[in-house]
Amino acid sequence: MPTTVTVAHLKSEVARLSDRIHLTDLERPRFTASDAAVPYIGVGLKGEFYEAAYERGELVHHRETRDLDELLYWAFEYATRNAASSWILRHPDEGRDYRQRWWERQIALLYTLHPHWAQRMRDELFEFLRDHGDRSEVPPMPTPPLVLELPPPEPPRPQVRLPWRYRALGFVVDALTGRR
Repeated sequence: MPTTVTVAHLKSEVARLSDRIHLTDLERPRFTASDAAVPYIGVGLKGEFYEAAYERGELVHHRETRDLDELLYWAFEYATRNAASSWILRHPDEGRDYRQRWWERQIALLYTLHPHWAQRMRDELFEFLRDHGDRSEVPPMPTPPLVLELPPPEPPRPQVRLPWRYRALGFVVDALTGRR
């Protein structure tokens, strides 16, 4: 009997993989629809996995699978595309082609998650460039051990210093949110 994957399990797996490559909140795969053609993923009523996107209230993208690995590939192919694009903008290199550096970074991120995802993305890119460009632009697979330049951890959030009588009671207030 097949194992049923819940949305909670899916969210946990997405969080684990996102943390592995240090995706920001904006780069992580989404679980709720937005109106900007940004794909989101979920689990249907019959246990099928899906990816969909809406633009101006209209469904512009939808696909389904029963394979969790396939769904995660779809989600992280999009997420790593955005993360690679952001990285390229923060690390300019006038001497190299933007697209090649972008694809190289995206393949490296996918490789860190699952090497077969990186190979699949590379194969898809190679096939696309057969009719739309130069196949020599496809970057090679990363060689292990792969060490990505990752962002430094976020500094601790500032806290408001309260009068001693409140501190004695254990109150601590976050300076940015005002919450205890």
